[in-house]
Amino acid sequence: MDLGPALEKAGYGASTTGLMIFDDQRDQIAHWAEVILKDKDAAKYVAGTAFHWYNNKPENIVNLDKTHEVDPTKFILNTEASMGGFYKDGHSQIGSWFTFENFASDIITVNKLSI
Repeated sequence: MDLGPALEKAGYGASTTGLMIFDDQRDQIAHWAEVILKDKDAAKYVAGTAFHWYNNKPENIVNLDKTHEVDPTKFILNTEASMGGFYKDGHSQIGSWFTFENFASDIITVNKLSI
């Protein structure tokens, strides 16, 4: 509750600055959206919610819908993604089809939500 008023006092209020909350894993996004966006004093400073793709699983894609339902006026943006930590057969798969298929699956799944 301190950040928004401090930014506003310094000339970086909601009308000039797009503040994003969360910026962490998709499996936790809905919880933090509820905590922050349901607090009207805090939510007025927030433009959207940021998330990463590291803990993406089919069962937690619903968390993006839940986050949107908390406040449909706020955007949801993927801010970080990497497949470097994903392995198959004990080898890093940078540049492999295995890595591409994981990335592509996430991109298609998330974008289907916005259609």
